[in-house]
Amino acid sequence: ISQYHKEFSYLLKDYAIIEGVAIEEKPGISPSAGRVLQVAAQIKKDSIDLVVATDDAPISTLEKLKEQSGVPYVILPRGFNTQRDLNNYERLYTEILNSMANNLTK
Repeated sequence: ISQYHKEFSYLLKDYAIIEGVAIEEKPGISPSAGRVLQVAAQIKKDSIDLVVATDDAPISTLEKLKEQSGVPYVILPRGFNTQRDLNNYERLYTEILNSMANNLTK
């Protein structure tokens, strides 16, 4: 699994999920078109199955990456959200893991 921004590294590590290349080369700095091409090639090479991001990642960049790599992306919650009944870690992690599982390509 690759991430737009390395927000889920601890979760991936906790669940022994292999972490691929991050789309952002530097945290907080949007990737250039060249970086997106580079990441798409790396995703293909590494057989990455899914890209994860939060709602602040630019959809246009995620769509371009999907187009170039053939790998889907999913927008995940970044924290607690009482409107979605994500009010504790168990519910939050369940939502994140289920969303990832439901969007895997393989």
